[in-house]
Amino acid sequence: MNGDYSTTNFEQFISKYSSSRDKDLEEIKKFFLAFDKRMKMYHEHNYVITSFKLKDIVVYESIYNGQNVYDVDFKNYTESSNTDITPKNNIFYAACLAVGVYNNCLSYINPDKPQYLKNNFDQFAENIPTDVVSYYRRVIASDADAGIYLTEFVTASKQQEIDRMKREMEQQNESEQRKNIQVSKPKSSIQNDTWGTSDAAFSSVALFPILFSILGILIPILFCLFYWHS
Repeated sequence: MNGDYSTTNFEQFISKYSSSRDKDLEEIKKFFLAFDKRMKMYHEHNYVITSFKLKDIVVYESIYNGQNVYDVDFKNYTESSNTDITPKNNIFYAACLAVGVYNNCLSYINPDKPQYLKNNFDQFAENIPTDVVSYYRRVIASDADAGIYLTEFVTASKQQEIDRMKREMEQQNESEQRKNIQVSKPKSSIQNDTWGTSDAAFSSVALFPILFSILGILIPILFCLFYWHS
């Protein structure tokens, strides 16, 4: 990191960056990636987050190569064995938090009573960045995928995009190669020692029957013309 970093809480962060401003959306997306990455690290060490209150989420902001970089920490957490809260619960809460921030309606989002959000997710999806909206749809509206991390989703999406681009490039290259394939013209003369001849000589021989046919037509005509004139 270049220079100093600032420490705030998430309440202060969203007062600085608003999803209603297009230029701030990228910063909010970067924050939630940092949030997810740190939360995943807690889970990997058998801890879970016990409070998602805005003042209990610490935000570190710094500058690297001219870009804002974020890190996150949590004031309240505990070992997984000490609570009924699971990593899956944390992921769901984090997703509800993001949807509320993207829609500027966080106070109306209740993760403990999510049925309205689940049933009307399409209304909230309109204000979520298109490249991550399917992630939040899967976590919130589909219980089967509620355990996936945002960072894993983004990484997989990038790899899928890379694979798609590779396939398109391969198809384009194959198409170009087919266009460039040209049938070689036969040489004017190919020597064949077995037969002691060549295509050129053969071609000449092949012309004799045609010449005889033409002469067979012309000779009678010439004969008749000569006869009448005489």
